[in-house]
Amino acid sequence: MSGFENWPAPILRRWLLSAAAGPVIFLIGLAGRIALHDPTLLTLSTLLASCMVVRCILLFQAIRHGDYETVEGVCVAIRRAPLGGHQHIRLMDESGTAHDLLLDRRQRFLIGSSYRVYLQSPPGAALPEARIPHGALLGLEDLGECRVESEIDGQAAAQGGSDIIKTERFNE
Repeated sequence: MSGFENWPAPILRRWLLSAAAGPVIFLIGLAGRIALHDPTLLTLSTLLASCMVVRCILLFQAIRHGDYETVEGVCVAIRRAPLGGHQHIRLMDESGTAHDLLLDRRQRFLIGSSYRVYLQSPPGAALPEARIPHGALLGLEDLGECRVESEIDGQAAAQGGSDIIKTERFNE
């Protein structure tokens, strides 16, 4: 993936915000140096801006080489840890495979909504029995509410309206 137009929108947004943060931090430090005559502020902001530039370069290389994984599915369970800032999310994909994710508590998920999660692949070999990806979250895309499709004719299935006939159990 070399061109920016091929990048997924959440990843591109994250990269652009990170790329814009470096120069802004440097300009704030430069303004503080001029206004307050404080060389320490300029030094610290230059170091922080340099770290942001390095981060953008590494993120650019990872995305260009496709070193990320995509998990897409419907949220079927959310479990928030009482201590710590994480939550366990279970996404069920179209093939019925469950994907358990350990994400930050500030990420908002709704049960029944469909999501696409972009995770940076960790370096080295991944363990096949590991069910929780250990990669850094690159982006999250809310695909909206899940629509249940009928297997017969591709029409949207009814959600329990009044036109559904109630059936009784027959004891014969």
